[in-house]
Amino acid sequence: MEANIVKEIMLTERTYVNMMIEFITTYKRPLEGILSNEECSTIFSNIVQLEQVNRHLLEDLGREVETNGEKASSIIQPFIRHLPFMLPLYTVFISNYGEANRLISDLHDNNKPLKAWLVNKKPLQQYMVCPVSRLPRYMLLFKELNKCAPSDDLAMVIKTLEDAAKQINNIA
Repeated sequence: MEANIVKEIMLTERTYVNMMIEFITTYKRPLEGILSNEECSTIFSNIVQLEQVNRHLLEDLGREVETNGEKASSIIQPFIRHLPFMLPLYTVFISNYGEANRLISDLHDNNKPLKAWLVNKKPLQQYMVCPVSRLPRYMLLFKELNKCAPSDDLAMVIKTLEDAAKQINNIA
């Protein structure tokens, strides 16, 4: 069970990082030529920094799992190292999420070049929601991991994520 949850954490993190790379390369960069700097800043916020920190986390997770095996400790230590950098970035992105969605809707209705460019593409909101749902996803996975491989470090990571979620909910 423990190894399966570790595999799921690795798989979902890899999928998430790939989605963020796709979001940046397929949407952010091309739209920088269509939208104003202010509009891009509002919509994409700090997505590049989020991708970078999550990519570093994924690399760290991969090294730990390769070295120590598919154990809870292989997953927990990279999170302990990366959460101090991740949580402030997620706070910024999630706090901006409502305004970004309103702007996307407004632009979709009123910006003909954007509307034409978006034809036959996945909706921007499909990508935007991924960082918003990432912290709750981590909590669910870690709570499952805690059922089969409890540890003080794992409990600390869960508590840190719960506290961050409460803080973000108060801001957003």
